[in-house]
Amino acid sequence: SCVIDVGYIIKQYAPKAMVFQGPHTTLRWPGNEQGIAPDPAWQAVRRDDAGSGVATGAHSDADGEVWLPMEMDTPLLDHKWFWAPNTDTMLKPIAKLMEIYFASVGRGCVLLLNATPDTSGLIPESHMQRYRDFGNAIRQVYANKKGETSGVGSEFELCFEGTTAVTHVVIKEDIRKGHTVRKFVVEGKINGDWHELAKAESVGYKRIERFDRTEVEALRL
Repeated sequence: SCVIDVGYIIKQYAPKAMVFQGPHTTLRWPGNEQGIAPDPAWQAVRRDDAGSGVATGAHSDADGEVWLPMEMDTPLLDHKWFWAPNTDTMLKPIAKLMEIYFASVGRGCVLLLNATPDTSGLIPESHMQRYRDFGNAIRQVYANKKGETSGVGSEFELCFEGTTAVTHVVIKEDIRKGHTVRKFVVEGKINGDWHELAKAESVGYKRIERFDRTEVEALRL
């Protein structure tokens, strides 16, 4: 939304740059600064809305012709974008940051977690440590993977050699075709019977569905 035309600079020097809003937009504002995506989180919009440069989460349309992901912008400091002295108590705790992660990246969106330099021009060490801890917590989401499956179809099963404890699943679809999945359910086989663990509508690039720790013999999407 810059009032100065920088289109020629982008085209010449950064043709693959991701642009937030404006006439050259490749990303759009979700409608809040909390890092929480709407659900379902459709990443497509109508061509006219994309061309406006000011499309938001309210313009999401599963049948839209343009893939325009929502960028979930939120500050590391609670309700504060810029550095100030004695604000470490405002650093969002890891539990809060992980809830943001699941409600943004876990719904197929892009997360922008604000970085705030102090008067030295550097990011404060306390902030850096919070970023490192957040990164470690994210890595734990993908650690100890029990298995994976892929293919083309409307039903997938992942069978285990024995009873296995699961807490979440990561689901992806081929976004080159847009939103082809419009509704899904995740089931776990317990004592030979299928039980619903989670369900939702949108998938997109990535969907993380969490549920209570459950011992299953297999998973079915």
